[in-house]
Amino acid sequence: MLLLHSDVSPYRLHLFDLLGKEIDLTVFFCDYKPSRRKWIIPQGDYSFSSQILKCLNLGPFMINPTLIKALCSDTFDIYILGADSRIIVSLITLFAYAKFKKKPLIIWSGSTENNYFELYKRLADRYIMSPIYSLIHHYSDAFIAYGEATREYLVNRSAAPERIFSGTQALQADQVFAKDPPAKPWPRQFAGKKVILCISYFDRRKGINYLIEAYKMLQRDDTVLIIGGSGVHEGFLKALAAGRKDILFTGYLHQDERAYYYSHADIFAFPTLSDGWGLVVNEAMMFGLPVVVTTEAGCARELIKGNGFVVRPGNAVEIKQALESLLADGVLRKRMGIISKEIIWNYTIENAKDAFLRAIRNVSNHIPTK
Repeated sequence: MLLLHSDVSPYRLHLFDLLGKEIDLTVFFCDYKPSRRKWIIPQGDYSFSSQILKCLNLGPFMINPTLIKALCSDTFDIYILGADSRIIVSLITLFAYAKFKKKPLIIWSGSTENNYFELYKRLADRYIMSPIYSLIHHYSDAFIAYGEATREYLVNRSAAPERIFSGTQALQADQVFAKDPPAKPWPRQFAGKKVILCISYFDRRKGINYLIEAYKMLQRDDTVLIIGGSGVHEGFLKALAAGRKDILFTGYLHQDERAYYYSHADIFAFPTLSDGWGLVVNEAMMFGLPVVVTTEAGCARELIKGNGFVVRPGNAVEIKQALESLLADGVLRKRMGIISKEIIWNYTIENAKDAFLRAIRNVSNHIPTK
């Protein structure tokens, strides 16, 4: 079985390794690591075969000129396409190849019905991406969805519900909890203060500017906002927070550093304008934090059930009100944190693996086992 994926994302390797222990899996990565990402890719002996394709960047798109050669070098029984607009050329290529070979084709999607698009993205989506994905969806044999928001998106585009298998957005505990916690004390200036934490990539789509605006409206002296991450919008966000000693930018956080801040936080905020899921919410919930997310987070309908607040995207006032409710009531924060842990421990990496296996069984009587 062949799975096409955009890049060597560290948070996906555990899932691929688990799958590789049960089926004969090969993963073609369209790139090693996007230049905008600072993550460290763990090395090790994995149970799946892999190949990193030659990648040429053309604006926001990745072109893989060696894909055809790689496809012809082996024979696969099933093809899984990880839907990602950045690799649309390779998706079309693999789609055509699978149809030519008359092999089962599965789409792994995190798309949702979101309203956030800059003008050029909106035009590209309407006139380029949507027609292409409609064609691919029409001729695909099954779908693996991030969650219920993606399932709804696929059904609205005529995918048969019985061919959609949900539940791939999960993390293992050792991906989240620190192996070697930083040996440093909590900053003295933050001692005794309630901590609102946000960890994200910094671009417009993440809506972090609305969180900063909401925090500034709180006008409290017993809180601190900690924002972890990096990205193209870093300068803009720091300018928005200029002069506020109670707003801290940590820079990019690796696993152990993230765990350090999660363990000191009181509230986690994810103000995204558009996200297929939002795995940082999983992480925060594993640390027992109450969460504030927007309706545009794909995880909202499944993970937020009495353990936080769901607000409208781009609405600083609603974010402020949610934060105020949590900051004002320690009992509420504790109760919601307990519920977070209860919910998230049902989202296991084994369940994610099973979603893949159910889709594979749906399209073929022969699963390529080890």
